[in-house]
Amino acid sequence: MRWIVIALVCLTAISSAQADMLYLQNGQVYSGKVTEQDNLTFKIELSDGTQLNFLKSETFQVTDNAGAVLWDGSQSQTTTPQIPPPILNPTEDAGQTQSGAVPQVEYRRVVHFPYWPLLGGAAILGYLGIDQLSKSSDTYKESEERENQGLEFNSMRTRSQKQKTWGQIGIAAAVACLVIGATPQFEKVPIQQSIHVIPTGNGFMLTINF
Repeated sequence: MRWIVIALVCLTAISSAQADMLYLQNGQVYSGKVTEQDNLTFKIELSDGTQLNFLKSETFQVTDNAGAVLWDGSQSQTTTPQIPPPILNPTEDAGQTQSGAVPQVEYRRVVHFPYWPLLGGAAILGYLGIDQLSKSSDTYKESEERENQGLEFNSMRTRSQKQKTWGQIGIAAAVACLVIGATPQFEKVPIQQSIHVIPTGNGFMLTINF
């Protein structure tokens, strides 16, 4: 029964780790399940049941629980028709072009561990595995004492072997959970800059975002 409970704990941890990741243009990250999407919006349900709606225009990227890209905002931007600019004198034209320059978006590399709940399962399985191996050693020593005394010892020897087998299984499962839980995934998200310096025809323009 105890091993069944442990298996259920591990399955629960795995299911909680399987979540979609939604990255916004402002650098915020949301983890949950994308339930709906259309041409303009995404709807994501968080682990606590909260449902949020985001515009695709403010979304940078959406990935699934395996890290595969479901939607990439940088590759889904639509182009607007080109309108000829009005005829201005060279000084006004240069000033308008420079003041309308859009600063380049910078990105940062984010490391996250989507399966980190398995680390708790690794600790539980490791403890139980070591406990079974310890009990197996004690049972085997007791069976040797009974053998030296001429008493029946086969049942204890069999129990010792079973405890050793369960202990080895627990240790192997703990190592697997540890490797999976500690495996990182890397994502590239935009940096939300608070200060921008934009050149103009008469000098520079400083903008600050709060």
